[in-house]
Amino acid sequence: MATVDFPKCTELIEVPPSAYTLEGFTQWTYSESFPERGRITFINGRIIIDMSPERYESHNKIKSTISRVIDTIVDEEDLGEFYTDGARFKNDEGAISNEPDAMFASWETLESTPLHRLR
Repeated sequence: MATVDFPKCTELIEVPPSAYTLEGFTQWTYSESFPERGRITFINGRIIIDMSPERYESHNKIKSTISRVIDTIVDEEDLGEFYTDGARFKNDEGAISNEPDAMFASWETLESTPLHRLR
């Protein structure tokens, strides 16, 4: 059986005080000091940092399969855009900002929402 070793996280993450508001968090995500890896989520004034790796069999492979199927449907039906890892979602009313495993935006949403609001 093959094993995979994951490096220990040695990176120090310093959260600026201004990041504890949704607008401050959004500004931090655009800054040089925002970490390049890890799942960093803002939820109503709380910041959650998850540096653990995804499990290959029970998460990553399933996520890939689901994403491939949904992306195909979205493309074939011309429903909008489908985004995978790395696309940040922000909702002002819900006071949340995160990078979900995947997300869908309909053409109606994309046409009615300024692009900078989609990050």
